[in-house]
Amino acid sequence: MQLPSPFSARRFIPAAFACLVLAATGCPSGPTPPPPPVAGPARIRLSVACTDPVYAARLGQQAKAWAGRTGVIVTVVADPAAADILVIPPGRLGATLTTPGLACLPLPAAFKAADHPLLRGRIAEAYRDTLVNWAGEVVGLPLLADGAALVYRADRFAAEADRAGFARRTGRPLQPPRTYEDALDVAAYFRAADGRPSLPPLPAAPGELSTLFLRVAACYDRPAATEVVARDAPPAPASALDLLADPFTGEPRFGKPGFLAAARWLAASAAYRPKPGAAPDAGGAVLEFLELRDLGQLPLDPATGGVAARFAVAPLPGTRNYFDADGKPVAAAGGGNSVPFLGTHTLVGVVRQSCAEPQAAWDFLADAAAAPGSAAALSDPATGGGPFRREHVDEANEKLWLGYKFDAEQSRRLAQAMRGFLALNVANPATITRLPDADARQAALEATLRRLGTGEVAPEAAMAEATAAWKALDAKVPPAELARHRRNAVGLP
Repeated sequence: MQLPSPFSARRFIPAAFACLVLAATGCPSGPTPPPPPVAGPARIRLSVACTDPVYAARLGQQAKAWAGRTGVIVTVVADPAAADILVIPPGRLGATLTTPGLACLPLPAAFKAADHPLLRGRIAEAYRDTLVNWAGEVVGLPLLADGAALVYRADRFAAEADRAGFARRTGRPLQPPRTYEDALDVAAYFRAADGRPSLPPLPAAPGELSTLFLRVAACYDRPAATEVVARDAPPAPASALDLLADPFTGEPRFGKPGFLAAARWLAASAAYRPKPGAAPDAGGAVLEFLELRDLGQLPLDPATGGVAARFAVAPLPGTRNYFDADGKPVAAAGGGNSVPFLGTHTLVGVVRQSCAEPQAAWDFLADAAAAPGSAAALSDPATGGGPFRREHVDEANEKLWLGYKFDAEQSRRLAQAMRGFLALNVANPATITRLPDADARQAALEATLRRLGTGEVAPEAAMAEATAAWKALDAKVPPAELARHRRNAVGLP
């Protein structure tokens, strides 16, 4: 880590040497007055603003440790305008970089070098280049990533009566669902068997429902391409750059077959969820898709201090089919088609142009993004950080996930689920939009999806409604500016 030395322009005379000088030149008789105070070296000071209060607290802890190692003081502040470093979701990258006074610096070339301690090449490409790219420039580093898993009731899946009943109903064994369609089959069986909802309510927190929907839509929208397949394939369509809208024409993609299939899936799931406004049912849900931060809230067994044994972990599902470029369904091979959708729970660090010490600022971010600095966030359920580096999903590092308090076997399964979530072998993951008005677009989609999930609107009508809402947002921006933003948001100048 190369920091500019605050001592480079200063020299200090040791006290013993000063006395020798005075003795040689003659000292006045009587008590010697104390020497005047000597100013110490100026310390580098940085400020950082973070949109996530939980991760902001972690940054404060990291700053104290980093100050002890480097002498650089980093203070967490509330006002982005007063900060040298901004830690933001990548969905706000466009809004930040197009706001007067919040311009940011590109990542220096030294941090991209193979021998830099950051080892940036070990960061997954979606986090290394896509989510931190604006107009063809990498302008940030990932600090916190997405992570989610399927949690299911192991006791119900192991019960002989339920195993036999599910086999009679479906002709298949009862096991953790490998596709989202399988999840509906499981939910349908337990809804009929128990006479009560078998899925949890729709996610209530802002952004969570659209995240669920888009994870399903990404799997329907495209085949998961391995690096070898992607290398030999014809040029990728525009949807590879932006899942949600064509980056060149701006046409929203909600009417595409993959989105319509995801909308039908969400609408079908309503039959197995509690009715809107119904009292919570603490024991009815047999499976749920949980973000890592929510995973840390599972009930603990008082006897062991660990997560209650009735809960088990599996990877997020895929879909039984996907749609090709002509909109035709193609059956997925193996266990389903699983395409990661990334960026909704990510945080990235950027350095403002106004920062007086940009080298130190980038060093601080690199320390947090490197393998040792980022590991702590993975081990802390309160932070809920998912994997974004190869080291995070190495089998040798499975102990990183012990902080979630599962037993040894379920901890191993959680590590496997995170390995599948990052899916380093998939070359075409989908990512969130980074347009300047991304927050408004997400809110519009979320409102439509909530009406869809409660049965107020049919899938086709919901996707038409989302399309109209996004086109209305387009109309608020001058055409030339909008075209530039579309290009810049997918990493094109």
